[in-house]
Amino acid sequence: MAEEGTARIIGYYSLCTCSVETTQLPESLTKKLPRYAALPGMLLGRLAVDVRYQGQRMGTRLVADALKRCVRRSNDIAAMAVLVDAKDDKAAQFYEHFGFQRFADRSLSLFMTMRELRRTLR
Repeated sequence: MAEEGTARIIGYYSLCTCSVETTQLPESLTKKLPRYAALPGMLLGRLAVDVRYQGQRMGTRLVADALKRCVRRSNDIAAMAVLVDAKDDKAAQFYEHFGFQRFADRSLSLFMTMRELRRTLR
């Protein structure tokens, strides 16, 4: 995302495909999923906002844009969830605000199923 009328970068994120081991997901979710050792997902990574623009909801705008892109691409790659790795607990809480859930064994890694994401975006 660039500042309007300039080339100054306000913030950015990256998206890539990934996999999630089904043993890391809650049992309530896995009983509804295919019985594979790992399932495809999308990783939202490297989210950052220039310090001059922090506190202006730019991070929220970037996450919203990223999640919309994930939904548009999810059918192409059969992704069942979006994953994030937060840098600290404050960042993890930021993602929880959007509906992400923490993995039980890794408190700074979070996920949101595509089904939940589609509901959220409606």
